[in-house]
Amino acid sequence: MAAQVPITLEPRRTIPGPDRDDDVVASHFMGQQLHAGMHAMPIAVAYVIDNTLGGDDSLGFGKIDFAGVGFVSDATSPD
Repeated sequence: MAAQVPITLEPRRTIPGPDRDDDVVASHFMGQQLHAGMHAMPIAVAYVIDNTLGGDDSLGFGKIDFAGVGFVSDATSPD
């Protein structure tokens, strides 16, 4: 795994869920927001277990499983 990280990602779309409107890439803790200049912000990482999710208008938690916590930093911001 260490050889595979760090990686750079660009969100393609957000999917609103029952608890918030940014469930695809979202902070791990309620009240935190992804923002410019962020460094090592904890995010919840999930994986899709039902491929029909890609066509849905909202996130159904039954279509994903929690995988762990990751950390995200703004790649365009100098450290």
